[in-house]
Amino acid sequence: MTVRTLECPACPGAEGFAVNRACVACGADAVNVKGSEAWYIEQAINTVIGGGSLRGICRDWAEKGVLTPARRTRQEDGAFGEPAGRPWASGALRKLLLRPRNAGLVDHQGEIVGKAAWPRLSASPSGVTAKRFWRTRAGSQS
Repeated sequence: MTVRTLECPACPGAEGFAVNRACVACGADAVNVKGSEAWYIEQAINTVIGGGSLRGICRDWAEKGVLTPARRTRQEDGAFGEPAGRPWASGALRKLLLRPRNAGLVDHQGEIVGKAAWPRLSASPSGVTAKRFWRTRAGSQS
């Protein structure tokens, strides 16, 4: 996430944002710019917490043309083609939503080692909530 993905709902926010997502100029909580990668991730986390499915999110994103980051793929002749995004698959989306960095945390070899120098994606710590949600849901299905 970059500063370009945040905007202040109260002012132009030209001075930027603090790590806690507060506008430096007026102190208001920043929001993700609609249509940015951060906005889509935040919406997906909220959808899952609200009971939506990963496959449903993938279908919705496919209809809207939201693709994975562009990657080069090997062609039949062995050469690499031009970078292109692909439609999201539920496994890749789950992995994306569970990244600790979404909650403003740093991990090293799968272990949380501290707070990040960048703001979390959501005004609420929903990245951690999403992880707890999946653990709870998995426990209730067994």
